[in-house]
Amino acid sequence: MLAVGVFVWTAVRFYIPGEGFTYLVTFGDRQVSRYLPELRATDFYLQRDSSGYDAQYYAQIAMHPHFDETLRGAVDSLPYRARRILFSATATVLGGGNPARALQIFAVQNIVAWLLLAWVLLR
Repeated sequence: MLAVGVFVWTAVRFYIPGEGFTYLVTFGDRQVSRYLPELRATDFYLQRDSSGYDAQYYAQIAMHPHFDETLRGAVDSLPYRARRILFSATATVLGGGNPARALQIFAVQNIVAWLLLAWVLLR
């Protein structure tokens, strides 16, 4: 149980006021011109001198689940990424169509998954 407490305490430290848990997604400033308008309209953590990490593409799919030209321009290799849709789809559904909420939900889904695993193992 102590390990779960330490994990939660560590995870909460990634919260940034105004930007939520978007630090965990790792958006890079070299990709800003490609980002979705929905993403640019929200406050999110932007890592300097970085191209970002794969999660930035899945987060954008969660924010804009319509596979159109806007999404194709923002996400590299969309057919490849669309095959790994579980967290993006659940963030979209739980976000209720609100892109900013879907982004925050996407950012914390791994934390929730680890907590659920800990709960199962502790039982």
